[in-house]
Amino acid sequence: IYLIHAVLSISFNVDSNDKLCLGETALNGDILMGTFKYNQNSNAKLESMSINIEDPLKNIKYSSKDESGSFSIETQKNGVYNICFWNKGRFTRSVTIELKNALKKVNNKNKAKKKHIEPLQQQMLNLLDSAKHLRNDLEYLKEREFETRDLNEST
Repeated sequence: IYLIHAVLSISFNVDSNDKLCLGETALNGDILMGTFKYNQNSNAKLESMSINIEDPLKNIKYSSKDESGSFSIETQKNGVYNICFWNKGRFTRSVTIELKNALKKVNNKNKAKKKHIEPLQQQMLNLLDSAKHLRNDLEYLKEREFETRDLNEST
């Protein structure tokens, strides 16, 4: 079971023969997931763009020269993971990256047991039943308001 902390989507330009890095803080055991793509400029398609993801010790955990792709990295160390884009071409390139921020594994020892969930399910059913009654009451009051308004306008 994984819990999503946040999703970040960002677009930016990387100038010709330039490098741009983003840092993402993660804890040991987290999973960093994301997708990236470069612009579809016909001149720039022939140019070389690459992405590298480095752990806090500067070890490369992911590398690609594809125009788009996705990655999933299980972190081994606490710290900042750098996501770096290199534009080795002659044209400025636009990059879009979507990062699912450090999905955390949930320990099975913290997993809810059926005996703990059943009372919650019953409470939820009771709340749903109350909500249905409230909705019906509101619809009745709305009808009465229309009837009263019509009576008022006719007199």
